[in-house]
Amino acid sequence: MKRRGFTLVEILVSMTLFVILAVSVTALVASLLRSARKAAVLGIAKTEGEYALMAMAEMVRYAGEVVCSAADAGGQTLEVTKQNGDIINYRYYLTPLPRISSESGALATPLNSSRVTLTACSGTTVFTCPDPQTVDICFWADVPGGLDVSEKVGVSSGIQFQTKVVLRNKD
Repeated sequence: MKRRGFTLVEILVSMTLFVILAVSVTALVASLLRSARKAAVLGIAKTEGEYALMAMAEMVRYAGEVVCSAADAGGQTLEVTKQNGDIINYRYYLTPLPRISSESGALATPLNSSRVTLTACSGTTVFTCPDPQTVDICFWADVPGGLDVSEKVGVSSGIQFQTKVVLRNKD
């Protein structure tokens, strides 16, 4: 008797091996896609957070005077008086989307895009002035709708940005 084709047992074994291989490959691809998405979201939050922090730190560092306002229900303001007397306000807004804007006269420029939210480290306080020559800046940057980009489990969502700026031009 000539044997043509495969037996039922051979077909079942080959199908089982194929299913195991397919599940493994699918899990690997899903993991790679999750990792790529998290890296992209992390890059966006990091770039915009660093930009906002550096923009504020540079302006404060060479300011003639700074005044931190008390935080209120709408947010908080850091008033920076430049050496030439021009005033720039950095305003932390809580609504509609937490953000920080640079305001000079009637011109307001957000320091972050609508893709990233900047949240105060301590309640509604982003700026603290422990003395007339020092400003502490602290906030979290996160991408709403993105994956959790926090570096530590159990910590507030996002990446923390924090610096202490000492005025160089203060008498």
